[in-house]
Order: sequence, then C-alpha cells, then structure tokens
Amino acid sequence: MKNVNHNELIFWFERPPKVSKGAFNYVTKAWGNKVFYICNNDLKEIRKKAAWDDGNFGHAEVIMLSDSQNAKEKIEEIFKLYPDAIHVIPGFTNKITKLIHPYIRNSKKVVCFSERPGIYGNGIKRFLKRMYIPLSYRYYYFKYRNIISAFLPLGVKGVDINMKFGWKKNQMFPYMYDPNNYAMEDACEIKKTEYPIKMLYVGRFSEYTKGTDVLIKAINLIDSPDWTLDLVGGYGDLKDYTINWANNHSQVSFIGMWPSNEVCTRMKDYDICIIPSKFDGWNLLVNEAIRANIGVIVTDEAVSDELIKASQAGIVVPANQEVALKQALLRAVETPALIDGWKRNAKEYAPRISSESVGNYLIDILEFTFYKKEPRPECPWL
Repeated sequence: MKNVNHNELIFWFERPPKVSKGAFNYVTKAWGNKVFYICNNDLKEIRKKAAWDDGNFGHAEVIMLSDSQNAKEKIEEIFKLYPDAIHVIPGFTNKITKLIHPYIRNSKKVVCFSERPGIYGNGIKRFLKRMYIPLSYRYYYFKYRNIISAFLPLGVKGVDINMKFGWKKNQMFPYMYDPNNYAMEDACEIKKTEYPIKMLYVGRFSEYTKGTDVLIKAINLIDSPDWTLDLVGGYGDLKDYTINWANNHSQVSFIGMWPSNEVCTRMKDYDICIIPSKFDGWNLLVNEAIRANIGVIVTDEAVSDELIKASQAGIVVPANQEVALKQALLRAVETPALIDGWKRNAKEYAPRISSESVGNYLIDILEFTFYKKEPRPECPWL
C-alpha cells in the first residue's frame, strides 16, 4: 500500500454514511490521497434523533448536493476536477447512482457495493417482488456490467444471488456494513453469565423484516423463570402491539430507544442478543454484539449470520420459525456455560471484523482491481 500512488477516492451516497462508515472512515485516513463523501441528501430527522449524525467522517471531505443550487452542475464539476478518481457507488436503485450514471459510464474506475434485493412485505408484495426483481436486476447487470470493475455485495448471500443475475464470481468480493467502533475499550472484559439470563432485542418492531412477531411467539413458548428480556426500539409496524405485550409480560421490559452510538457499549451488560430477522441486507446488531463480547441468537436471513457461523459466538436458526427460535433460547437459558463459551469466541473473533480489518480489505480490493496488486484479497471474517 505504501508503494502505490492512489488516485482520489469518491464515495457516492444517497445520505451521509452511518452503517458503513467504520471501515470507510478508516480508509479515508489510510488512503494517502483525497477522499470525498458526496451525498445527495442529509440524514432524515428520525435518524438524527437516534444520534446517527455524530459528525465523524474520518478524513473525508463531505459534499452535500442538496446544498448546491444545481446538483447536476456540481456533479459535472467534480468529474472534471478529478477525472481519474475511483468512484464507489451504493447499488443500482439509489437516486444518486441514477444522477451520476451519465458520468461514470466514461470512467475507468468504478466499484459498487450493494445489499441483496429485498423480497418482503405482505403476500401480494412478496409475490410481485418475486416476479419483478429477477427481471430488474438482470437489467441492472446489463446496464452496469461494462462500467463496474469490482462488485461488493453484502455477505455471501449477496454474492450468491447476484450470480443468478449474471455477475461472475471473480468480479465480486463479499463485503459487510461496518459501523463506527464506539468506546470498545470498555467492552473488552467478559461478563460471567449468571441467572437470570439477560437477553436483549434492539431495533425496529416489525413483522415484515425484523421478525418481532416471531420473537414474541417464541418467548411465549418458554416456561422458565431464569431469564429476562429487554426490548430497545420504539417504532415500526408492530410498535404498539410489541410494547403492549412487553407491559403485560412479567419477564419482558420495554426500555425505549438508545442513541445509536451507545448501543454497542450498553450491550455488554447483557448475555445474549436476539436477532429474529425475516429479511435484512446486513444486520449490524451481529457486529455490535460480537464487539461487545456477548452471545447471539440470529436467523439465517440476517446475512450477517455468517459472522456467527464463522465465530461460533452463538446459534443460527431458520427464519420465521418460532419453535426453532424457542429451542435455541431455551438451550441457552438452561446452559450458562454455553453462553460463556459464546462470549469467549466473540472476543477472540472480534478483531476480524474491526474497522481496521474491514477497511484494509477494501483497500486491498481497490489495489487488486486498479493497481494490479497481488494476490486476490481474501475476506477476513469468513
């Protein structure tokens, strides 16, 4: 890396990065040339209230197109000023990607990172998406295949599904969302598991994506006094139902929202994080739980469940199956020593998903793709 003269690096975002900027911020400091975060719009107010707007963007220069009198003229100016820059785009469907498409067509250095397309919602929506998505993403493949030099789908699931749309495996590198690593020096000590087992759910209360309904059904099947469950959140299509359920369950507490920059540090007071996802692009709670050195029970639709398979820091269960989730929870509740093992495994594995590790992996991908650096990078967390 020290022997390579890097071009300018430009990340294009619909809104300022949050879930991905741990590794991206690391890259801004290690790249050795100018790095830009160019955003179409500012964060939404609901995100700002949850402390997403922390002002930390590493060494990147942040440009907000919404602050410009003419966004297209600003984009043209950027491409003229930095004709040889590497451009990193956030998938195919964002407005920012559509805005810059006429310009990146002539660029020789374009990288894309993207979640897998989402098939979720009620029955009609799922049916329509199953019909529409293969056609639309096949179209995106033909539209972008000669523009994108390296494609970074999130997770192995992302790689597998994009191969079905036409992308070749040697074009792709599995990637992850990597949040900022807040105050992790406070989370290094492993807390011994004792009764009652302290379990945690963090996030949106949602039937269609987060599987909160499955969590409720699974918890209702557990007949044991040896656990507690705290729910952190306060929004989503199941908000009222979930809060009412918690208020009427003697072992469950709804404790409101946490600032996003405190989630990882607060997690260390628990034994298990439960992630009952029905669909995610990449669920960050797995990253944060591992960094907090606690166990994880997660479904196979979180995408980040691959971290639990690799680390052995918990259990992966099939999505949308309350009996399987109940059995995993009961096994953990009945075996505190098992949870202690998960915690030790999490601590040992955590450096593999640090912002430094993920950031260096991204740099290696860029250097392999544009600067002929060998060998081909290997994903550090698999």
